[in-house]
Amino acid sequence: MERSMAALFFAFLLFSNAVAGPQTQQLIDQICRQTEDYGFCNKTFNQHITVGQETDMQGLARIALEQGLENDTNTLVFAEQVAGQVSDKDLLNYIQNCINGYLEILEPFQDGFKALSEKKYSDLVTDLRSTPQVHGSKCGSFKGRVPNPLDERNREMRILITMSLNAAYILSRGRV
Repeated sequence: MERSMAALFFAFLLFSNAVAGPQTQQLIDQICRQTEDYGFCNKTFNQHITVGQETDMQGLARIALEQGLENDTNTLVFAEQVAGQVSDKDLLNYIQNCINGYLEILEPFQDGFKALSEKKYSDLVTDLRSTPQVHGSKCGSFKGRVPNPLDERNREMRILITMSLNAAYILSRGRV
């Protein structure tokens, strides 16, 4: 009895954030199951969908791109502010390298919007394909003596990149 109540409570928590209609939620699940944090992915989509509304894979790709671009821009501003306050040389070098990575990611996300609006899904994949490598090489783990103030923002960006790429791959393969 206690175990079934716990399972029911867990299921409620898992799906209580879902506001999308059932078909949209199936598409969201298709994208989010391939990310490192299903909960973050699901929450991100559902925060940008009107309660009970349906959207298609193109709409979800747009949400992922918009959120990726917003995270990228906000992280750039934050990283530049933090860089001015950091005294640890290793961390400063890491942050400056990471800023360069976020700058490199901006253009593919912007180009991705154009490809998405023109329904050129293979171009969308091509635009985004390099972003995981760029982000990983410039903003990978920091192995310094002090805490990395970009850790959570980098984790979220990794997920947003994966969400955008997953949607782009699905669209390019016509598996919608």
